[in-house]
Amino acid sequence: MAGRTAIFLGVLVLMSISALGHGKSLTAREICKLKHLMKLQNKGVAVPARCRQLLNDDTLLDDLTLLDDLTLLDDEPEVEPQPEVLPEPEVEPQPEVLPEPVVEPQPEVLPEPEVEPQPEVLPESEVEPQPEVLPEPEVEPQPEVLPEPEVELQPEVVPEIPEPETQAPDDGYRRTVIMMEKVTRTGEDVFFRGGLSHEVNPSCTQDAATSQCAIPIRYRDLPLPVKVESYEAWRKNDHFLDWYGSEKEQGVFNGKAAQGSPAVWTSSNRDSKLHHPLNTFGDHYWVMDVDMDCTRTQNGKIQVKGYMNGWETGTNHVAECGKLNVLHWQQSYATISDLPK
Repeated sequence: MAGRTAIFLGVLVLMSISALGHGKSLTAREICKLKHLMKLQNKGVAVPARCRQLLNDDTLLDDLTLLDDLTLLDDEPEVEPQPEVLPEPEVEPQPEVLPEPVVEPQPEVLPEPEVEPQPEVLPESEVEPQPEVLPEPEVEPQPEVLPEPEVELQPEVVPEIPEPETQAPDDGYRRTVIMMEKVTRTGEDVFFRGGLSHEVNPSCTQDAATSQCAIPIRYRDLPLPVKVESYEAWRKNDHFLDWYGSEKEQGVFNGKAAQGSPAVWTSSNRDSKLHHPLNTFGDHYWVMDVDMDCTRTQNGKIQVKGYMNGWETGTNHVAECGKLNVLHWQQSYATISDLPK
């Protein structure tokens, strides 16, 4: 490359001398072109024919000092082209950021527990001093006293009169109970009529004292808690179970004559004032309790019918002397059993 540079320098010298000999001068542009071409030539770059013509131009330098500048081209260091450096954009000045102060870690603060609001405590008023209260003396515990159970007053119970001893067989009287079920209302009373049938004994009369169809009886005191006034009045001077109604001199109650042999309304309820120990069947059982002369019966049997302001309809009931006979108004069935000893 040094040889090439020498050749170009020689050419330039010759051109410069030639130009100076003709009294011509090189323009600044031409000098720059020559410099550029020399640089290209030094780098080994092929110079176009047009540029080579420029190098062969007869243009003269106007000053020999310019030629000196050309001789220095070979000594300048090659400077690689630098990329265009754009001017940095103007940056607005930012406020100075102070560093945050270092905060020491604080212990965790737990929230205080919620406290329920307390009622306002009013100041105590001045209280006059009270006398000292001595403690009560200790009392030994007493056993619990249970209240007495309420006891309903019971009606006075009249003790049952013991039955008389059984009379001699030749007497012929036996306890006989006739009990008939008949629902009634207050003020109604049931009577019994009976004996032997007139059809069987045509010689019977209409007078109980003389008739062979009438059966002699003796009333027993009823084992009831109370006395029934009507029954007590009507049983007086009633000596026969007969078909004829009220006997001569038979008792009267409130001006009302008996309609036969009287009976009493009874109940099986032990709390009832009219409870009869033989009544185990219910309410509305009318009872006649007598000693009957069984020798006047027909093989120990009699006929019975109820009467309440008129005859009970239907056939006659058959009862037995010396037995408990349970009958039902206007019903043909009956229950006959032995009496308790």
